Amino acid sequence: MTRLAPARDLPLDFLRGVDVMLMLLVNFLVPAAPAILRHAAWHGLTLADIVFPIFLFIVGISASLAFDGRLRRQMPWGAIARRGALLFAIGVALNWCLRPGFDWDQLRWAGVLQRIAIVYLACAVIVSVGRGAIVPLGLGLAIIATHTFVLLNIGAENTVASLAPGAGISGWLDRQLPPGLILRGSWDPEGILSTLPSMASGFLGVALARWASAPRPIWRLAFAGILLVLTGLLTTIVIPINKDLWTASFVLVTSGIGASGYAAVRAAWPVLQPHGWAKQFVAVGQAALTIYVIHMLLIALLRLPPGGEDRLWDSLLAGLRASGLSAMWASVLFAVLAVILCRLLLAPLQRRGLLLRV
Repeated sequence: MTRLAPARDLPLDFLRGVDVMLMLLVNFLVPAAPAILRHAAWHGLTLADIVFPIFLFIVGISASLAFDGRLRRQMPWGAIARRGALLFAIGVALNWCLRPGFDWDQLRWAGVLQRIAIVYLACAVIVSVGRGAIVPLGLGLAIIATHTFVLLNIGAENTVASLAPGAGISGWLDRQLPPGLILRGSWDPEGILSTLPSMASGFLGVALARWASAPRPIWRLAFAGILLVLTGLLTTIVIPINKDLWTASFVLVTSGIGASGYAAVRAAWPVLQPHGWAKQFVAVGQAALTIYVIHMLLIALLRLPPGGEDRLWDSLLAGLRASGLSAMWASVLFAVLAVILCRLLLAPLQRRGLLLRV
């Protein structure tokens, strides 16, 4: 008998669409943008900081929805491995587009899609282990506890442990292990050590998807979200919230926000669903990879000539400033217009079914 594909979870598609649009907005902003739309300089949390971990949290939920109910021998491991490899390869290719050339030392192997690929593969494995919430929850908590111990107790290069940028074990591993370009010089925001707790963000998504599949799922999600946020805030007594290190407090707080947001969307979905603007976010959520690639290619175009002066990006911003806008509002308007352009470019591809599917 042919196995039917699981039905779409439209509230989840909506949440993914909102998250992806915020991701694009943040990536098109410049330092003059409002602080809440920029990543925290180091410790701290802004709206920009919660976008990526919520996406990984959604990856975990999606893995549970897609693969739960299959026996381990029924898992499509070939398709799973292929999808992970292609996501990773697309991420590397997009990094090359930002810095085209044949100097392989300038090729960045880490990145957003690469981390998504790793978390997706890890979530597929954890889903296959069992059907309950205990295993993904327990493993996720064990990972962030171990990660916290390593950050706080293990030094590098004959120095004591440190949470300063590039100074601790996390930065040392980034300088030692991956080939190619390190984005921040001495550390990478999608580096080696921080990839481990990013898996925990996905595992918590798996756990909560399973726990909330029981009766009263919305209330369970909301309760779990509040509990995770409070636990994460309490954890800041031990270790601060930090996106670049992907600390335990960061995982817990952002997963809690993701769970609360998912609960809110599910509760409001009967009211949201009929509206055209809600359907727009659903459409984006169902074509997340395609619109992400579109925005990265647009960024590469706007940065021409690479490394040079008078880039198209700078010229357009200067034009907005010349209209009388402040640097902050020029940055925001530029980013909003760029996101709208990405959505317009996605629309004909979506109508023709020409979406990237891996």
